[in-house]
Amino acid sequence: MKELALFGLPLLCGTAFAAPGISEFAQDGVIVDMTTDVDRGGLVKRGVEYDYPSDALSQGISGSVHLRVLVDEKGKIASRLDDRCERFMALKPGERMEQSVRWHPRLCIEVESGATELGWPATMDAGRTQFRPLVGDDGREPYFVTWKVDYKLD
Repeated sequence: MKELALFGLPLLCGTAFAAPGISEFAQDGVIVDMTTDVDRGGLVKRGVEYDYPSDALSQGISGSVHLRVLVDEKGKIASRLDDRCERFMALKPGERMEQSVRWHPRLCIEVESGATELGWPATMDAGRTQFRPLVGDDGREPYFVTWKVDYKLD
């Protein structure tokens, strides 16, 4: 399965940054840097708004969140119960509950690193991203995408 790393495009809050097929917005006074795959084959069909989590904002929490997403052959984000979502499937039932803040509740979107106050909300926003299928030599293939979301306070 392919592993793709997406490169960053900085977004200034309150200002729209438009790239081919991507439009991102954020709250005034906050900078969010969401990475997209605009220059590497256009696998992001439609990006989403990444909101600065209000709890993190009120507590002055900033930082980066690294996400890992499994995209299936149709270009849809796979379920976290998909056998190819190996990291989630490898967790024992007790560990799944313990690790739930690091995963989207339904989809194979994992927080690889980042503060809990930022990570879980980032998975929820990322779950609305629409991808295109990856077409290889043997047809459509599932793939993992990793990207970074930076939450910065002014």
